[in-house]
Amino acid sequence: MVRARIVASILAVGLGVAGCASDEEEIAADACRLLEERVIGQGPDALMDEDLEDDFRELEQRAEESGLSDEEMERAMRDECPEVFDALEDTFGSPAPAPDDVGEAEDPQD
Repeated sequence: MVRARIVASILAVGLGVAGCASDEEEIAADACRLLEERVIGQGPDALMDEDLEDDFRELEQRAEESGLSDEEMERAMRDECPEVFDALEDTFGSPAPAPDDVGEAEDPQD
């Protein structure tokens, strides 16, 4: 589940970047495509793929460079592909965790 949290966090950050609407829409579309093809299409096991993690880090970097906030990115994703975002929430539970959670290991006693 750590990778699921990483994906959700990266998406929230990556899509929360502020700046040009075109950058925001482009990043949201790329994130939606990646999520739909790799995470939803291949299932939770796809989260173990390091290439997928690298792809999400690239999206996060693009979002940061565009100056988008987490909230802006989440809104852009929800506008671009609400069905994908909803499917992620259905599959992995609650909405994306705060970016502080990225990379944290889960406590096996939880």
